Amino acid sequence: MISILHTILRGSRFLIFFLICINIFSNILIYIQPLYIGNLVGFFSSYGTIDVRYCIILFFLFISNSLLNALTNYCSQLLSQRFVLKLQLLVGRHIFNLSTLELAKYSNGELASRTISDITVAKNIVNPQVLSLPGTILLILCSTITIIIIDPILSLTTIFLLALILIISLISGKQISKLTKSIQQQYSHIGENIQKFASSAIFVKANNLETQSIKNYTLASESLFHSSKKLARILAILSPISSLAAQFFLIIVIFLGSVRIASNDLSYQSLAVIITFLLILVSPLGSFTSSISSIASAVTAFERLKPLTSDNQVTNTLTGNLELANSCYRLRFNNVSIQYSSCSPVVFQAMSFELPENGLVSVTGPSGSGKTTLALAAIGIVPPSEGQILYGTQTIEQLGGEFIREHLVSLVLQESPLYGRTLRESLTLGRNIPDSTVLRWFEPFGLTPFYRKLPDGLDSALSDLISDASAGEMQRLSIIRGFLRNTPIIILDEPTSHLDSQSERKVSDAIQMFAKNHTVVVISHRLEPIQNAVFNIQL
Repeated sequence: MISILHTILRGSRFLIFFLICINIFSNILIYIQPLYIGNLVGFFSSYGTIDVRYCIILFFLFISNSLLNALTNYCSQLLSQRFVLKLQLLVGRHIFNLSTLELAKYSNGELASRTISDITVAKNIVNPQVLSLPGTILLILCSTITIIIIDPILSLTTIFLLALILIISLISGKQISKLTKSIQQQYSHIGENIQKFASSAIFVKANNLETQSIKNYTLASESLFHSSKKLARILAILSPISSLAAQFFLIIVIFLGSVRIASNDLSYQSLAVIITFLLILVSPLGSFTSSISSIASAVTAFERLKPLTSDNQVTNTLTGNLELANSCYRLRFNNVSIQYSSCSPVVFQAMSFELPENGLVSVTGPSGSGKTTLALAAIGIVPPSEGQILYGTQTIEQLGGEFIREHLVSLVLQESPLYGRTLRESLTLGRNIPDSTVLRWFEPFGLTPFYRKLPDGLDSALSDLISDASAGEMQRLSIIRGFLRNTPIIILDEPTSHLDSQSERKVSDAIQMFAKNHTVVVISHRLEPIQNAVFNIQL
């Protein structure tokens, strides 16, 4: 947590220092107020009139403190927004660089929960109450010492009050931390339920599972409600208890003070100062308990965020270069074995082959034999347990996974989503590709009628297009996207699984045409797209 805060707050140290200094100065002004109020009471009790000088000084103290509070609130909000932005960027970068094995550890809604809910809670570490903690503690200590100096007997009430508030804060802080963790996990479950339904809505409706889905969602929501209610109850009780305790001890001080005044052991001026200090302490004590609550919830959020901010995530870099890429067209597996973990079975063992420089390559085998795993290993997403994967004479470790995927190999998965805001962005993936180059693939893939129906051509919104496009049209667009990347090698995973026989024939012809100048690896259970293969990999 300390290292994360150091990274996030690196550019905000001056602002934090400025806020702490303002708060300390504000609390000094608050500390001075009872002393002048005491002098005002003392002057009145001695001379029977009000000293205007003390009134003016108190007025300027109140105004100055109000202005400082306004400045503190603005700076605190600025710091809070900076904190959220930097933490979101830090977590986001790590999530996007996680390996597929790491991503598989998280449920559907958990990553969304951690990037939204946990970050919202984590920013409590820089809220105004926490940042005012040094000034609050200073005010409490100075006020307590002053009360002890004025009257040691009455100061015992203040010491008892502080001890009680501290005990309440520590007990409640532990409960708040536990409940906060539970609430964040329940947010994950709710997000997971929604995401599962959205990704498999047809399956749910086809099997009449709406009632079961609603039941699961209701249980998760009710569980969140009960945990939130417990937390709200603690927070609702915590501050009033602190205030009630302060008011109770204030009554005791007034009573004991009156007795001591009657016995001439205490002056009106001293009692006025003590009472004013106790009244002033009500707010800092409430702020102290709120700070403990905020810190407890923030620590819990940081614990959940820790796996997404550590430095041991997989990050690929472009370690190769374009000149090197020109000599790395030939993909070779040298005694490659893949096992996802020591507890899982071996996917395939001692696999060796070398792909031709151009032509159609087929990958066949029964379901579960590792065909898709082979494709993921070829592009550097799944590392080999044993053996080497080479492009030319360079291993994937030397080239780097990102370099391989950028310059050497494209992968089109069986369920490959359309990505981006428009059709153009989805097909080009942000690359500067002329429209003519994009559109020339629509005819071979039988998508010219589809294109003519688009309201804005390549600039048509993807959200509108997806609702009207068939699964076969979506699959063909994904293949076109892979072709437009124009890498020496392209891997197609079940490229005709959603197509009828006529469309399948067109796609197979387009693949054959592309294979004249590229190595096209086709993973398929169907014969049509691989019947002219020049090389076969049997799993």
